[in-house]
Amino acid sequence: MRRVIKVGGSLLLRPDLVPLVTHWIESQPTGENLIIVGGGELIDAIRHLDAIEPADASETHWRCVRLLDHTFEHLIARAPTWNVVSEGPLEPDKVFSQDTPTLIRVGVFYSPDAQAPMPHDWRTTTDAIAAFLAHRLGADEAVLLKACEIPASASIPELIQQRIVDEAITMAGYPMSQIRFEQLSPNPT
Repeated sequence: MRRVIKVGGSLLLRPDLVPLVTHWIESQPTGENLIIVGGGELIDAIRHLDAIEPADASETHWRCVRLLDHTFEHLIARAPTWNVVSEGPLEPDKVFSQDTPTLIRVGVFYSPDAQAPMPHDWRTTTDAIAAFLAHRLGADEAVLLKACEIPASASIPELIQQRIVDEAITMAGYPMSQIRFEQLSPNPT
C-alpha cells in the first residue's frame, strides 16, 4: 500500500502535530506513508498581500510553492526520526520505508517544468499538489489531513464549494474515488 498524505499547513500550529500524525498513521493499514505539508498561515499572508495589490498569478503561485520549503523544514525539525526526500528526481518505482513516514519536499516533484495539469494560480493548493503526487507515484490512496471538520456526507464538489478543498484537485489526474478527507483530531483518551 502506498499512501500520499497531505498535512494541512494550519495543523503546523498544533504543538502535538507529530504525535497526532504518528498515531493516525499507526491506525491505518501498513504501507508507505509519503507526506507533504501545506503552507497554512504563511501562504495565507501572501494571499492577503495579493488581495491588496495583485501580482502576476503564475509568479505568485510559484512564490508560494517555494515558500513550502519553509513549512517542510519546520516539520523536519519537529519530526527528526522521519525519512526525508529533499532532492529529486522522485521516480514512481522508488521504494519507501513502511516503518517510518517519509516527508517529501514539494519542489522535488512539482515545479514549472513538471507538466502538472493544474492551473498555476490560487485555484491550486497543496490539496491538488498531493493528488498530483499520488498520480505520479501510482499511490493506492491520497489522504488530506485537515484541521477543520469534514462533513461526512459531503461530495467533492460540495467540499470545493465550502472551500475545504481546492477546485484544482479535480484536474490533478488522480481518481477522486481514491482521495480521503479527514480532520486530524486529538488522540482518544
